[in-house]
Amino acid sequence: MDVILSTEEVVVSDLRVKLTGEASVIRPAEGTERRSFFLSNIDKVLLFTVETVHFFAPNPRFPFEAVVEQLRSAVSRLVVQHYEFLAGRLRLNPQNGRFEIDCNGAGGALFAVANSELTIEDLNDITYPNPAFKQLLLLHHGQEELAAGAQTIEELPLCPLQVTKFRCGGFTIGVGMNHCALDGLSASHFFQNMASLAAGLQVPLIVPCNDRRLLKARCPPRIEYDHPELVKLDVTDAAASSLLRPPSRDYVFKLFRLSGETVERIKTKALGSGKLERCSGFEAVAAHLWKTRTVALGMEAEETSWVLFAVDMRPRMDPPLPREYAGNAVFPAYASASAGELEAAALWWCVRKVQEGVGRMTDAYLRSCIDWGELHTGIPRGDDGERKGKGKGRSIFVSSWWRLGLEEVEYPWGKPLYSGPVIDDRLDIVLFLPNKKDNNGVNVFLSLDSHSMSKFCTLFLNIE
Repeated sequence: MDVILSTEEVVVSDLRVKLTGEASVIRPAEGTERRSFFLSNIDKVLLFTVETVHFFAPNPRFPFEAVVEQLRSAVSRLVVQHYEFLAGRLRLNPQNGRFEIDCNGAGGALFAVANSELTIEDLNDITYPNPAFKQLLLLHHGQEELAAGAQTIEELPLCPLQVTKFRCGGFTIGVGMNHCALDGLSASHFFQNMASLAAGLQVPLIVPCNDRRLLKARCPPRIEYDHPELVKLDVTDAAASSLLRPPSRDYVFKLFRLSGETVERIKTKALGSGKLERCSGFEAVAAHLWKTRTVALGMEAEETSWVLFAVDMRPRMDPPLPREYAGNAVFPAYASASAGELEAAALWWCVRKVQEGVGRMTDAYLRSCIDWGELHTGIPRGDDGERKGKGKGRSIFVSSWWRLGLEEVEYPWGKPLYSGPVIDDRLDIVLFLPNKKDNNGVNVFLSLDSHSMSKFCTLFLNIE
């Protein structure tokens, strides 16, 4: 059964969270050599924080104080060798104008403990990306100025953690990971390693590959393709900007909980034409979303509508990158078409456009993207009109956490009840999240103006 949830139906706005003391600095368990850590052209423009919260049920075998100490010890050991850059700070190299990480060990990882007067059950639906969950993150307790912009970016911790105990005995781990440090897959590996060291292992479960120069630009750079999926910025804009800034106007926010049966129906509809040889669940839902959202917005027929989504570069490079590559090895694939084309098109046609975007991600194309980043500073295309306060949402970025597996990480005290992102609501960001009630389903979270949202609800859930 498909369900639509609205913010006002599920959100608890005050979690009654208080820090139990000052945040402490977790420094490497052993001394580390100071050095500069190279950031690739993909890393260096992703200078914003990705915030995640991981919910856990109480476990009588692991008192809260023991959990805190095990996590603190695990992080301290991880930042000695395998993730030493997480104890460092960003720095703009004055000689080449590039951001890099100053692995000084002195900065350390910030760590805090907090209590909530509520129970986890009081939070209602923890799978809904509630903005109030920011209270479970350290940088939202009097240290917001650290994230204020480029002028303070060198002071910003790359991986602040907050462990919050609820009245029921359950707890959360809130992590604010700077995106320049890790992408989704390598962050998942980090959490697995943190869990394994907390469980008593002496070495990480997955040893990361930290050679970011595997994605270094060629010399001289060779831009061999057009890259309309990227927009140019200057370096300070890149530092201060966030793809996750809230919209400039009021919008309606809804989460669509699609069952596995509905996902299969969308796939069957796309494949039923006989025009496609294959179709993944992601491709089907993304294409269906792109088409129905464009129609709901009432765009002019000649306007171009874009959908972007991250593709893992690791297996697409020649030679392939190690799966353990720690860093950003994702790049936005894209599909575009006029609003008139999308409205008239069958679903299979929209899926094919999405598949063409995936197919475009060859080693040659990706090397061209990296080289583009050597000559320009840019970010994935967003909705420029919305940024000026007058757009219709022509571009969307689908951020998929659907199969990332954060909720499958085995901690000593058990797997999370749920793990997911906490983001500022944004017009041109759509989240695909795990559906905890149906492993084959997906939760789709997005925002639209109220008129368009009403129309979208009808179109999106009509799979005939």
